[in-house]
Amino acid sequence: MYRVCLFNQSKAEGFADHSALETLTMIIFVRVCLKELSVQGKNYNWIKPDVCPSCNSQNVWGHGFRPAYFTGFLLFLWLKRFRCNTCKAVITFRPHGYFSRFQSSIEDIAAAIFVKLGTSKWPQFLPRQRGGQWLRRFTEFIRIQYGVDNGGVSISDRLMKLHTSDCKFLSEIA
Repeated sequence: MYRVCLFNQSKAEGFADHSALETLTMIIFVRVCLKELSVQGKNYNWIKPDVCPSCNSQNVWGHGFRPAYFTGFLLFLWLKRFRCNTCKAVITFRPHGYFSRFQSSIEDIAAAIFVKLGTSKWPQFLPRQRGGQWLRRFTEFIRIQYGVDNGGVSISDRLMKLHTSDCKFLSEIA
C-alpha cells in the first residue's frame, strides 16, 4: 500500500492565466532500498502505476527522473516520475519513510525531536539549526494533520503524548 500526496504546481510564472498551465503533482511513497537505488541509478526497476491515482486512467507514461538527496549518500539518487496523459498529473515516486523535501528519514527526525523534547538539547551529531528546522516543520505538520491548536497545551506536550500513546503515529505520516 502506498500513500499519495497531492498539490497543484503552477508552470507559468508571469502569465496572466495560470489556471490553464497548472498541473497536479502527486507523490507516491513506495518501499525501495536506497542502497540498491544508489547502485542501479536510472536502471532501477520502478513499477509503473496501473492507473493514475487522480483520474483512474490507464494512460500513464514514464516522465523521466528527478534527483533527490538522502542522508548517508554523497550523490543524489534518481527518483522516477510518471505523467498521466489524460489529466496531465505528474506522479513522483519517493521512498517510504521519508518526508517530501527532507533528506533524513522520519525515524531519524523523530528520534532527534524526542531527544530534544526529553533533554532540551539536540543530539551532538545534529546541528541545532537543522534540528530547529525539523521541529518547526514537524510542529506545523502536526498542527495541520491532527488539528492541534495551542489552546492550553503546547505542541511539544502534544508530540510527547502522541509518541507515548500511539506508536503507529510515526508510520502513518508517510
